[in-house]
Amino acid sequence: MFVPKVLIDVYFENVGGKVFEAVFPLLNTKARVPVCGLISAYNATSINHSEIALAQFQGAIMKKRMRVQGFIIFQDYFIFYDEFKR
Repeated sequence: MFVPKVLIDVYFENVGGKVFEAVFPLLNTKARVPVCGLISAYNATSINHSEIALAQFQGAIMKKRMRVQGFIIFQDYFIFYDEFKR
């Protein structure tokens, strides 16, 4: 059976770790990756060295011209917090 390779244009990163490692090779040229969380590491007691080496990650970002941008909801949208609570 033929299974086409899926390429991803936008991946909302909220987990990190093994999930991101599985998605990373599937990111398309000019993919966009908003990073909002890394749940897989929230309770870590030591540094877990990823299988994706930093140089490979940076090289892929450069070659595929990807956009990776972090954001934290409260820091970016705190002016709307009172409205949100209401």
